[in-house]
Amino acid sequence: MTKQEIIKQLKIYNLWGGGDEIITQPNPTELGLLIDQAVKELEKEKFTIEEISEMCKLPEPYKP
Repeated sequence: MTKQEIIKQLKIYNLWGGGDEIITQPNPTELGLLIDQAVKELEKEKFTIEEISEMCKLPEPYKP
């Protein structure tokens, strides 16, 4: 799967997660595999730990 295909599928799943009722619930196994592919592509980019940490920060005011 190409980077563009991965991005497209993740955007579609994100629409579903955001409440779009037109998009059907994704298969959890397929979604997991897609996330694995996205992680592999990101790992190829050689981001630093600091860059990855910054990308993973949740917006305020989220408090678990």
